[in-house]
Amino acid sequence: MEVAGRAPGRDLAPFVRSFWFVRGAPVRRYERILPQAVAHLIVNLSDPYRLLTRGGAAVGRPFTGAFLSGLQREYLIIENPDTLWQCGAELTPAGVAAFTTTPLRDLTDRVQDAGPILRWSDGWRDRLRETATADDALEVLQQLLRTVHRRDFAVDARVTRAVGRLDDDPDIPIAALAHEVGLSSGGLAGLFRRGVGTTPKAYADLARFVGFLRRIPFDDVPRWGDLVAASGYYDQAHFIRSFKRYAGVTPSQYLEGIREFGAEYPSFLPVESFAGAISDNPVEAAGR
Repeated sequence: MEVAGRAPGRDLAPFVRSFWFVRGAPVRRYERILPQAVAHLIVNLSDPYRLLTRGGAAVGRPFTGAFLSGLQREYLIIENPDTLWQCGAELTPAGVAAFTTTPLRDLTDRVQDAGPILRWSDGWRDRLRETATADDALEVLQQLLRTVHRRDFAVDARVTRAVGRLDDDPDIPIAALAHEVGLSSGGLAGLFRRGVGTTPKAYADLARFVGFLRRIPFDDVPRWGDLVAASGYYDQAHFIRSFKRYAGVTPSQYLEGIREFGAEYPSFLPVESFAGAISDNPVEAAGR
């Protein structure tokens, strides 16, 4: 598998965390993608890439070109093509608005074709398929993203500060956070809905889950019970319920998958089959 990445240029750095490229045979045809506190612009350069379910609800939608995955608060199950070939950008939660006038609430918890959201993106697939190397593709995607960059846009400094605080400490009381940034609790909620696409509480819950995954010592994967005390969750029962809501599997099932496939990308868990991916959840099996 060929994998490459690069940091954004200075002009895009406030809105883009990284650019990435991948090409090769996937580990498994099916994959469980866990929620992340970022959005992704992805240009599929191979055969159709299919979103099968989101949070257990059947979707069954193919993507053949550029598409945008907004801030996700539920897991996805996707079907890879025989050869995975993609180029993408990881966008900050508030940075998505630097490239579109679509309200962020209409992007959150959705995966959509980029055409109606990003101007002139319909031709990006063809342009990227012409590139000779991964480095070339990454540079071209950065140039293409600059063509839709809203030069007059700046992320509200209060949003940046609040998001950073929740990433660092998702257990901070929302009222205390609002006071820190000079707003009422209601004012902060409105600012978040406009600037991030969700509420501060929902983002805090997501940040807690993402932070837990990042703190797992994957070089020596422990038993999940050994991790709960440092997880930020109140008790084991609360931890298990929250983890399964975000991941669609129990902590033990997740760690079993990590032990089998490795933890290079802890938010992406290969699964043997679509039936196996949903068998733990009767709602998914019914297709809702």
